[in-house]
Amino acid sequence: AAATAELESQTSWLYLGGEQGKRIQAIVNRAVGHSPLAAFRAWHAYLEEHLVFPFAATVVEYQRGPVRQGARVTVLAITFLDETYGTIVAVKHTHGVNELPLCDLKATEADTETRQLVEDYAVWFANR
Repeated sequence: AAATAELESQTSWLYLGGEQGKRIQAIVNRAVGHSPLAAFRAWHAYLEEHLVFPFAATVVEYQRGPVRQGARVTVLAITFLDETYGTIVAVKHTHGVNELPLCDLKATEADTETRQLVEDYAVWFANR
């Protein structure tokens, strides 16, 4: 049973097919343990290592507060890891600086790796 669980955890994202599934699986495989929090920590560490700031993004999910869906923002930095909302980032917009879940953003003006990484993270977060 333990071997089956280990194998499933190391291949569960390959169903997405193509390169995206492989990229997501490689990051999930960095997790120490199989808990949801372990996967969050693996993603958070990877994002801290690889995202290039600042970058422009659009809010793609409904938000309460001053930053609404469709708003264009500049992502400044990763601020912390939340056990419910995942990686939280500081964003600058017309009303000042706020914090939003990274999974609610789409990178629009960023280098290719950053755009791809934000998209991969959002897909993982929505399907975890």
